[in-house]
Amino acid sequence: MNQYVNGKGKLYAQILNTAVRFAVGTGKAAVIQAGTDDYKSQPSGDTGDRIACAVIE
Repeated sequence: MNQYVNGKGKLYAQILNTAVRFAVGTGKAAVIQAGTDDYKSQPSGDTGDRIACAVIE
């Protein structure tokens, strides 16, 4: 993964995952959680702590 921070402190990251698709510029966000989804518990799937979040621009 390539990543850098510009002079204003904004992080840019390049991630390759062909199984994930985002519509750019739609006000969406990605949240990375510590665990895996159990596909039973609601609403979070018992995935544990949120460890990262990013707005998709």
